[in-house]
Amino acid sequence: MRTIEANLSAKLDATIAPLMARQKAEEQARIEELEPEDQAAYWKQQATAPAPEPSPAAPQQVQQNGDSYSAEDRLDIINATTNMLSSEGVSVPYTDDRLWAGATNGMTPDQLLGIARQNAQRLKASTSTPPAAVPAATPPPSTQAAPASSSTSYGSRTELNAALLSGEIKNIDEFNRIGQESGILKKR
Repeated sequence: MRTIEANLSAKLDATIAPLMARQKAEEQARIEELEPEDQAAYWKQQATAPAPEPSPAAPQQVQQNGDSYSAEDRLDIINATTNMLSSEGVSVPYTDDRLWAGATNGMTPDQLLGIARQNAQRLKASTSTPPAAVPAATPPPSTQAAPASSSTSYGSRTELNAALLSGEIKNIDEFNRIGQESGILKKR
């Protein structure tokens, strides 16, 4: 059971890690756009801010460091997401990045599931829309009505070469076929 839980935890961490990295990068970009005085005030506020208290309204709250979820939370997120995907009829794995678009670090498992549900419904809608009517491709011309052999018979290789050069014979493959059928060219 612990091995399964560890595997699921690792998969969820691998799924959530890009989301957390993206959020950190966006936060860093936002901070870099601030004036130097505002940056100093931001970092001072971060250093003196008290750790958030878990609220009783959200019993499945993210751990205080905000960077990871407990093993139980991860398992709950995976199970709930997998069940939601099957009930929605969406055939994507729970590790699909499109499913977690818009999720941010610090969301509760319920919020993550809500984001996943919205994205799953969008994915379902985009795959369920019928594709535009594709015009039927015209079939290639049939060779059924073509004569089995050319109407002109060639008596020598010289006549066959002249027919090829004049365009009477379309290509070298036809040249070889006619030559072999008439016995002018030897079969290889």
